Amino acid sequence: MGETVFAGIYSVYGRSQAPKDLLCPINGTAGDRYLYKMAQTEHLAEYQGRIVIDWGEGFRSWV
Repeated sequence: MGETVFAGIYSVYGRSQAPKDLLCPINGTAGDRYLYKMAQTEHLAEYQGRIVIDWGEGFRSWV
């Protein structure tokens, strides 16, 4: 626990209002949320899945 794998860099090209009953997967609440349209870029693609960051105890506050 406390590690993150680099998944890539993404560009956001749009957003829309999420349904009011869509729950947040982190805290389980509903409310004003957005759904984002994204596309993965080629920036740093050679590192995707290869870089692992060990946050140590800091993993609790990086979100």
